[in-house]
Amino acid sequence: MRWQGSRKPIYCFALALGLVTSVAASELEFEFLAEAILPGDLEVDGTLVGGLSGLTYDPACDLFYALSDDRGYVAPPRVYTLKLELDGPLVRPLEVITLRDERGEAVDDGILDPEAVALAPSGALWVATEGDARGLIPPRIMAFRLDGTMLHELEIPVLGMMQVSKTAINKRPHEVQC
Repeated sequence: MRWQGSRKPIYCFALALGLVTSVAASELEFEFLAEAILPGDLEVDGTLVGGLSGLTYDPACDLFYALSDDRGYVAPPRVYTLKLELDGPLVRPLEVITLRDERGEAVDDGILDPEAVALAPSGALWVATEGDARGLIPPRIMAFRLDGTMLHELEIPVLGMMQVSKTAINKRPHEVQC
């Protein structure tokens, strides 16, 4: 979530933690434990954290992976590793993982509009991007190693090529007629 303060934006990172067992969804209970507010000017490894659009958890390493919503205009597309500590600063950023193409180069600016991230059992980070109608960049899903190097890329099938018209310029890619 993002709130505008009187001087600069503040980003809220809230987690509800609970124990999930194999019970019916109606019987699940979660307990809200804490909330951490990350300052809008927070930097990790020289990159501005800014807005975060996706979050996934790795129970084996007890780490969260948070996907930056930046299209690469502030810093290259990236994922942050975060540690949750209930007895210290609640959220401690550890490092930034720059998302790279198959050649190991940072993904070009504007190619990704990262919206969601998931950690696969294989250890790959799957990132969903909604594409860009103005740039005729289709939505897709990509798998990355934990060092940020791309493993696989899946294009999401669409009915024909994206067409950009005057009425579509201000619409999101999923609203553009194909």
